[in-house]
Amino acid sequence: MSNIHPQKYHITLSSFKSLTYQFHVIANDVTVELCQKYYSNEKLRVLLNDDDIKLLWKTRILFDESKEDFIEKARLKSLNMNLLFDTNTTPKYHKNSDCESLKNNYINFEIPPEIKFRGDGEILRLKKFANEHKELLREDESKFIDKLTAQFFLANPPRKLEYVNSGRYEFSELSVEEVYAKSIELTKKAVDLMNNNRDVYNKRYKPARLLKNDSEELTYWLKNLKPKLMEALYQYGIKKFGPSDFSFEKSFLEKFCFEPCRLCLKEKIIEKKDKVD
Repeated sequence: MSNIHPQKYHITLSSFKSLTYQFHVIANDVTVELCQKYYSNEKLRVLLNDDDIKLLWKTRILFDESKEDFIEKARLKSLNMNLLFDTNTTPKYHKNSDCESLKNNYINFEIPPEIKFRGDGEILRLKKFANEHKELLREDESKFIDKLTAQFFLANPPRKLEYVNSGRYEFSELSVEEVYAKSIELTKKAVDLMNNNRDVYNKRYKPARLLKNDSEELTYWLKNLKPKLMEALYQYGIKKFGPSDFSFEKSFLEKFCFEPCRLCLKEKIIEKKDKVD
């Protein structure tokens, strides 16, 4: 008998976005005109860059059953030779909405220059060692660094990078019509801003991370209005292309290779292993 009310799980905002970011899509496969048609918005090409368009395209693919084969072939695990841990490691799903892993900040480390100098082989060996000792990092960061430094004879420990946790992803309670209206409202605001400010129009595709001594209007577009527009389009895509009352169920998440959280679902993982043995 099928489960009428399956267990719902929680994921972070960054994990939700990874559902689409991790898909490799060749630019030629994306048709801007079709994307504008799917999202019922003819201004997307003017406001958004190629990466934004591809992201919206891939959001639709998530719910297109005919694209199953595409999804399997398109998932790529790329190595980041500048960071100790790859940023597209397997995402997790959580049973508890208050799980500490949903709140913890994300930690990574830069590959030390002396390791880079030794070549790609040494970088890969360092990354492999770090992944094998990830549990030690969770338990005691200083011991992890000491062990890594000693193993690879580092003159200086790797520089730590810390990213603020993106928080639990929340679905809009608005209807598909209301979410669409919101996206159109934000689109009109963006178009008006471009029409009234040539500098914003000329620099509209500039990455927000590169903002420096730029105008308040451009900062507003890249850090406020554009993120709100993209979020509204995300939500519209989910409402329009996804199943009714869509939520994060285990079957959906595991389809995209999510793994259970080792903290709030640890007991279930142990129970499952015991049954197999």
